[in-house]
Amino acid sequence: MNSVLEILWIILIYIFIQRIVLIGMGVVRKAASATNRKRAQENGLDEAMVEEKEMEEPIEMVSTFCCDKEIPRKRAYQVAAEEGSMHFFCSWQCRQEFVEKQLNETKQEEGI
Repeated sequence: MNSVLEILWIILIYIFIQRIVLIGMGVVRKAASATNRKRAQENGLDEAMVEEKEMEEPIEMVSTFCCDKEIPRKRAYQVAAEEGSMHFFCSWQCRQEFVEKQLNETKQEEGI
């Protein structure tokens, strides 16, 4: 009975700490956003112009290895090849299929 209570207390403390961290992250984001708005006002820029500038950042597109789609690099799953090049994938499943195929080919070459 005592160990069950200890486990429950540990779980409650974990949840409490997690909530504090998440609240802290939200506060930091709001502070950063407020700072950007304040800087924009000091420079005479409209908030809409600041948001538009942030949206204008160029999006690097990459071609996926499995299905030859064009997707943003930030959303692509990556695998480094032996030659130093990178392979990009549209989904985790496509990436895993590629990795498993490469492992099977390596095992066949080594005769395992």
